[in-house]
Amino acid sequence: MKELTMKKTMLCLMAACLMTPLYAQNEKVQKEPVSDVTYGITQPKNPDINAIMSKAITNVMDPQGVAITYNVRYKDLKGKQSNATNGTAKIKGEKFYVFAPQFESWFNGKTQWTLQRGAKEVTVSTPTDAELAETNPMFILRNYNKYYTAKYIRLAFSSDHQKYVNCLELTPKNTKSDIKKVIINIFDKIFVPYMIVLYHQNDATTHIYMTKFDQQQKMDESTFTFNPAEYPGNEIIDLR
Repeated sequence: MKELTMKKTMLCLMAACLMTPLYAQNEKVQKEPVSDVTYGITQPKNPDINAIMSKAITNVMDPQGVAITYNVRYKDLKGKQSNATNGTAKIKGEKFYVFAPQFESWFNGKTQWTLQRGAKEVTVSTPTDAELAETNPMFILRNYNKYYTAKYIRLAFSSDHQKYVNCLELTPKNTKSDIKKVIINIFDKIFVPYMIVLYHQNDATTHIYMTKFDQQQKMDESTFTFNPAEYPGNEIIDLR
């Protein structure tokens, strides 16, 4: 039960930390994924999905490290918002550290530690590729050809950002995936992802919005490893 609860929490919150845009927008968050776009515009004749995704992947993969702030909103099957949170993340390649009001999480590329503040517990796990593919948008982005079928939906215009937006849909190749589909909005010309929506099999949705990005941040490797000496009094639950 504790493991299932942890995975659901990470699905809603950790996902945001691994979708890192190069566009620092203001703190206003859209009510819906594409509520600010206009659709009545000329569509590209032969959009190159692989080129769009490849450029977006290149933009978000900063080997020196990035620091971001984000907003995540989880809605149930009736569209009612049941969970919303803001947080910050430090990312370097596949490694990350996430700070949110409810939890902190460290991932050093192999082992993941997640601290639940209220429960005074630290869960230790080794996520598999399958688990990362279902809970980690960065993993989804980087490995979309392996685990997803991509489709170009439309070119839209964001009045909030005054930029054209490529709207893409990713469908899991694994029919048993917890994710039904993924919608990614990527700014045209600069090829920067700024919003992602996960549609779950139970019809709930996770909306992830990036609000700030700082590139070329020097990060020590210890940033991505849990140090128990700094968090005394927490029970360690090893799920490996």
